[in-house]
Amino acid sequence: GLAVQRRAESGQEPLDLVIGADIVYFEEQDPLIEAIRALMVPGITTMVLAYRERTPADRMYLEQVILKALDCTRVDYETPESGSTEIYIGKLR
Repeated sequence: GLAVQRRAESGQEPLDLVIGADIVYFEEQDPLIEAIRALMVPGITTMVLAYRERTPADRMYLEQVILKALDCTRVDYETPESGSTEIYIGKLR
């Protein structure tokens, strides 16, 4: 399994990188932060999260829950075809 505890019990190293795109939906808030915490080791695992705002509730969840759990930096990416995307790169606090 990918969860930190299962990996440690089986003698595997923690994940180096977790990539998430199009995963922030307010309606699914608790499973998402639980999954992030289950996959990441604080200070070790890096997360790359691509986010595009759909609703104000999604934005609130991103800022008040996910970003507060991460020590991260933001990179803005935009193309004429796709519009803008926020990319957050960081580690679990």
